[in-house]
Amino acid sequence: AGFGTLGNGATVLNSAAIAPGRDSQAGTLTIYNGFFITNGTLLIDLSSDPSGTILSNDLLFVNGSVYAGGSNTISVRKLNGSLGIGQYTLIRCNAGILGNAMTWNLLGLENVPYQLIIQNTGLYLKVFDFTYTNRSIVWRGDGRSNFWDVGISTNWVDSNSQFTCFITGNTVEFNDSGSNNVPVNIIHYVNPTRVKINSTGTYQFTGPGGIGGSTCVLEKSGPGSVIVSNCNSYGGGTILLSGTFQPGTIAANMGAFGTGPITFAGGTLRFHGFGGSTGTDWGGHTNTWIVPAGSTGTVLMPPRFGYDSPFKSTLVGSGELRIVTDYVRCSFAGDWSQFNGVIKVGPRGGSAEFRLNNAQGLPNARLYLSNGITAYNIWGDNAVIEIGTLEGEAQAVLGPGNGSSSNPTWRVGWRNDDAEFKGSIKDAGITSLIKVGTGIWRLSGTNSYTGTTLVQGGSLVINGSNAEATNTVTVLSGATLGGRGIIGGPLLVGGKLSPGDQGVGTLTCLSDIILSNTAVAIFELGSPNQCDVLTTKGTLRCGGTLLVTNLGPSLVAGSYRILDAPKIQGQFTTVLLPQLPAGLEWDVRSLYTTGTLVVYARPKLKTYVLGKSIIIAGEELPAGLQCVLLSTTNLYPPLSSWQRLATNYVGSSGLITFTNSMQNDLARFFAIWITQ
Repeated sequence: AGFGTLGNGATVLNSAAIAPGRDSQAGTLTIYNGFFITNGTLLIDLSSDPSGTILSNDLLFVNGSVYAGGSNTISVRKLNGSLGIGQYTLIRCNAGILGNAMTWNLLGLENVPYQLIIQNTGLYLKVFDFTYTNRSIVWRGDGRSNFWDVGISTNWVDSNSQFTCFITGNTVEFNDSGSNNVPVNIIHYVNPTRVKINSTGTYQFTGPGGIGGSTCVLEKSGPGSVIVSNCNSYGGGTILLSGTFQPGTIAANMGAFGTGPITFAGGTLRFHGFGGSTGTDWGGHTNTWIVPAGSTGTVLMPPRFGYDSPFKSTLVGSGELRIVTDYVRCSFAGDWSQFNGVIKVGPRGGSAEFRLNNAQGLPNARLYLSNGITAYNIWGDNAVIEIGTLEGEAQAVLGPGNGSSSNPTWRVGWRNDDAEFKGSIKDAGITSLIKVGTGIWRLSGTNSYTGTTLVQGGSLVINGSNAEATNTVTVLSGATLGGRGIIGGPLLVGGKLSPGDQGVGTLTCLSDIILSNTAVAIFELGSPNQCDVLTTKGTLRCGGTLLVTNLGPSLVAGSYRILDAPKIQGQFTTVLLPQLPAGLEWDVRSLYTTGTLVVYARPKLKTYVLGKSIIIAGEELPAGLQCVLLSTTNLYPPLSSWQRLATNYVGSSGLITFTNSMQNDLARFFAIWITQ
């Protein structure tokens, strides 16, 4: 550093620096017999006067040639806080400069529109006004080096179709008119306002530099792809409208997207490693993901993603995110609790895993598991995992996987909507289930988890087989259990129990059933022998309310066996039966023995005189009923005081007859009393 003269040349190597002037005082450093710089730094102080006539600027004067090799840095310090519009001379020489502007990377010029110019007479910095910053330019490239640098290569065209260089703050576009036969080589750390990639082909971004700018936005549209191998620092976010964005390296999986969020508005993010080796750790990722309402995004995940490196992206929004996982151990550790859209998870082929590795779960999301997906928790043992809604296909599994935590409790239903899970719920240690919310959740698969089941809110409808799920099922007041499947464990009901689903059906329990005094057992009747049935292989203890409804049309005479149990204890406190058409009656006397409700027609009584005998007949009665013939000469006393003459049973044809000898009464009245 200094103002003096070096008479025998100078060489700057490997992170060393040279500085004309001293401290914050600008000046000229003169070198005779040439100047060599390789991987070094030139420290330059510049005022707001490019000409240096009023305010001085640093200058390196070389009497001889200048050779620049490797990757060098020019670090600019602004003496007056800003630079003026015009051309600054950084190096002046009288024998030419060997090397090109690509060897120079400028620091200290963030948000300054500039161009670095090399001529035989020296190295110059041209500063533009901010109209150059606000312009839009389109990539053309040269098809050979395809350099994207700051203020050097004229690989762009402006709005006047004139070739130009990139200036800091420009909005840049890559479309089908540009060169993509070789990668775009980002030499410097470029700071555009916006990057638009809209093509039908594939662009690749590589090079030692990267895309920066605290507010820069990268926008991907068009059906083509972009493969980015740079680690970037732009902060305005990435918007995926269509086509595919693919990091080109493991490091780019983390760094290609800068520091801002990724917004999925129809495009696909394909991480490096998707479809690759199943034994490789493909890194991690931390950018926030946004899926706006009405939008759909797709993410293609490599094997073991986030296994050793963090994959902690937060997910927000209310659109639909489609995730394709590849093989095993794809771990999702970010906070997705504020996402209230749809998450559809499917395998690349065959089977794959969806591993939840966070404490928050998915309480507001609708999670759909496709065939071949196994979802499980690795956050920790004995965790309660919140799921807004769970639905899925027949070959999906909620259960154990590689490294799964033990004894999870899945609490499902916070979104309050209806869903059907056709897959299987299996034990990871001992798995338990809690149904919450107001919606209907149907389980149609074969489940073998051995923890408890608690129906806390809404309706749990078991249409599949829970025969191997042998622990207790508890239905709280205000909640409902229904279905036409099999329950393996004891059933304790304090809420509603409603066999069948969207029509009559049979709900089977392989153990005991207890209906508490707050329970409501709901049965629907159709035609005779077509009704909801509650079947148990154990003891049924009745209590609470029996509510029977008619699916319509009007009921007819017949039997309805609604309870099928080897042993029935207790009785319902209240029995509510639907109104019958005129001429029909309910018979509930067999409810607690055979579980049967009977609808019969009121008997039609007929009398016949045969000699000195009178024959009294009852018609259209249920077969097997025990009846007593009563008689009196006075209609005013109650039936209980009438004389009992005979007992008989209704035959299979519904007919019962009594024969009684005639007496000398002026008037005698008869009645048939059904006793059982």
